[in-house]
Amino acid sequence: MIFDAIQVNLILFSFCMFVSCLLMAFSESNQEGADRLKVSIEYGIFSSAGLILAIVLAYGYVG
Repeated sequence: MIFDAIQVNLILFSFCMFVSCLLMAFSESNQEGADRLKVSIEYGIFSSAGLILAIVLAYGYVG
């Protein structure tokens, strides 16, 4: 029972991480050129990792 609660919290945290990193990747930045692209790519990688983690955890919870 406690493990189900922990897993649900991890799923919610992963989706929140996905959304927040996606918003930060597309938000306006004071940086220019290559630095801005580098930061956007980093946030994109983090958001992808959050989405993959949430999907894997949700599949494990449902299955």
